[in-house]
Formats: sequence, C-alpha cells, structure tokens
Amino acid sequence: VATTLPDGSRLSYVRNGQAQVVSITRSAVRTPWLRRFERDQIIATDFERDLFGLRSVTAGNGTQTLYERSREGALARTVHRHRAAHPQQVALGAYLAPAIRRHTSGLIEKMLGIAPAHASDRSSLANATRAEPQTGPGLPGRLDSPSEPGALRDHRYLWSTNGYLLLSRQHSALDDAASTLNSHAYDTNGRLIASLRWRQQDGAAHEQAVWRYAYGPSQRRVLAQQEVPSQTEVSADTLRSRFEPGTHRRIGADATPTRYNANGQPTQLDGRAYDWDALGRLVAVHQDERTLARYGYDHRGLRNLKAVDGHTRHMLHDEARQPLAELDAEGRILRQYVWAADLPLAVIDTPEGIAPAPVEQSSFARVAGDLLRIVHSWFSAA
Repeated sequence: VATTLPDGSRLSYVRNGQAQVVSITRSAVRTPWLRRFERDQIIATDFERDLFGLRSVTAGNGTQTLYERSREGALARTVHRHRAAHPQQVALGAYLAPAIRRHTSGLIEKMLGIAPAHASDRSSLANATRAEPQTGPGLPGRLDSPSEPGALRDHRYLWSTNGYLLLSRQHSALDDAASTLNSHAYDTNGRLIASLRWRQQDGAAHEQAVWRYAYGPSQRRVLAQQEVPSQTEVSADTLRSRFEPGTHRRIGADATPTRYNANGQPTQLDGRAYDWDALGRLVAVHQDERTLARYGYDHRGLRNLKAVDGHTRHMLHDEARQPLAELDAEGRILRQYVWAADLPLAVIDTPEGIAPAPVEQSSFARVAGDLLRIVHSWFSAA
C-alpha cells in the first residue's frame, strides 16, 4: 500500500499479518524500475501495540516514543528517547502486562460467573500477623515513577474519573527550564477555574505562573487572570467580560461600537471588524481601515487559505480532511504532513520551498531527475 505526497515522493506502508502498519518509508524516485536503487527514507518504524492502542514507535531520526496507559486505558506517560541508547528495547510499559492479564481474567470471570480460589498454607497464616504495612508512592499514577535514563522528554499525566486533566509533568533532559509541573482545578460543572505551573529545578519546585477564571450564572466566563507570576496576585492582569443580557454576545471592552449579525457572529468588536460568508465562516479581519487577515475555504468547508501580515499560506487536505501540505503564495511547498490513520507521524519542512510534482513530464526528464535523487539518497548527510 502506498500514497503520494504533493512533492511527488511515495510513501510505502508495510503491514504485518494482522494488516497493521509496522513501518512507513518514503521514496523520492518516481520511475518504478529505478526505485530498487534508491535508499528509502524511514519515516517511522517498529510500531508496537497493546490492547489500548499504540504503545511504541520509532521515528526516522532514531527517536523512540513510548506510551504508558493506566488500567482504564487513559494516557499516563509519554517518553521520547534515542533508540541507540537502549539497544535491548527496554519496555517502558512493561507494567501493563500484569494489568492487562488482570483485566482480561476479570472479564472472563464475570462472563462465566466464577472466581479463582486460593488456598493458604500454615506458614502464610503464621506470618500474616507479623506482616508490616506497605507505604504507597508519594504521588498518584505515574507522576512519581523514576525518570527514564537518557530520555529526551518525559511527559506524565493524571486524569480525574470524569476525564479532566488534573496534573501534568514535563521533564526535559536537554533544558532544565522545560521541566515543569502543571496542576488544574475545575468546578462542579467541569469548567476550568485555576491552573498553576511550577518550574522544577535542583529537586525543588518554584511557582512560575497562575491562571484563574470565574463564571457567571449563565455559564459564561466573566473574569480571567492569565499567566500572573504568583498566587498572591489577586487583581493584576484581570480581564472582565460583559455580555448582552440573556445572550452570549460579548460587549467590547473599549468605547468602539459592538455589533453582531443575525447569526450571532460579531461584525464589530474591540475596534476590529469581521467579515463572514453565507455559511458563517470567517473570511476577513479589519482594523483601522487595514486588513489584518484573510481566509479562504474549499468545497468541503476546510480552510485552505490564510493571509496574515502579507504572508500567504495555502493548505492542502487529504480525503480524511487531515492537513497534507502547506504552500506559499507562489505555490511552493513549505511543509508536508505524514499520517498513519488519524495519527500524525512526521512533518517534512522545506523552508526554501519546492515545486509540486508536475502533472505531465517527459520520460527523459523524469529518469534524469530520479538518477539525481538516487545519488542524493546515498550520499546526502540526511
């Protein structure tokens, strides 16, 4: 199975006996009989899966990403590390094996209406009174797990029973400033009311930023305090939002008029004017008789044009409505995306821009270009 990127390169998907993708390679050669001489570029390989989904994948640059999940299947940890530093394939999610066995056996017991019987010997009964209580970990979930040796980035997550993110920890071996701990609080309606970010350095946590939000009786956010340096700041950088009575239409903070169209979309707000098309999609933003941004859409309603501050970007999407490529105003490819189903795997950047693959090309020109690509694939530093 293969697909083609806008630059003409070919993606090949290698599958196992269960039709699951295990490797993705990229070939720039367009002549079929010359592809055997090219050194394919590895996009992703060594896909490993468990009962909950993807567990491990290795990118073409050798960076391995591993995913740990809780017994309920919620993502608990994500680790990025160099594959070369761990030749023996250390299974970061090895703790899942007994959890999966317990989960599977529990389902079987419920289906059959049976439970396992365990007999206790005399020695275990004699020693039971002398057993000492075990102390649990300092932090719940995977937050207190030891750091993975050689990990580039280590992300950990703790979720509530309702699926809300409560705690997240990010550790970077490359930059100590990137090691942070974030906590979030919600009200009874599941609305975010506070977030704290702590910077971890030398084994100590230092408060870095605070976010606070308040809501009115109509479920509207009326107060916002974002990224203040300390929890003791209760009024600094506070934004107040006012709304028209009985609606969710916000009233502008300055003296400029506020107007909405019949669909409830703002046409004038906070000194800016907004243009909408007949389908309710934003097409332009103006301020002080100057156009700040313009947007365009394709026949599926996907945004395929964005022009901001004189920089124009065109966006191509695949059949699954996923981003496929970004082009500049001249139609040169600046970025391409590689997907495996709904999972983004790689981004191919070409800041200088390259032309898309021509629709029609002579055989001589195609073969000559392929020969150059073959030489480049073997002798390029990439």
